[in-house]
Amino acid sequence: MVHSYYFFATDTNKLLIVSEHGIVVILEIMRRHRISAEVQECCCGLLRNLSTKDALRTLIAEENGIEGIISALNLHYSTSYY
Repeated sequence: MVHSYYFFATDTNKLLIVSEHGIVVILEIMRRHRISAEVQECCCGLLRNLSTKDALRTLIAEENGIEGIISALNLHYSTSYY
């Protein structure tokens, strides 16, 4: 089972992740591992945690993160680990 938390979501950690191009890396992982529901779930959770800051939400959208999330949901809508 994948947990609903993926890292300690402090503002400092969020900014560190973004400064190392973490959003781009997360989205690339999603593209490379489309068929893995577990990977998609983890990546969506990471993006959710990052999106609690307005500026990061905008950056996720600018990097086509919304499309990535929608693609994951469409592909894995019936997958359940519970």
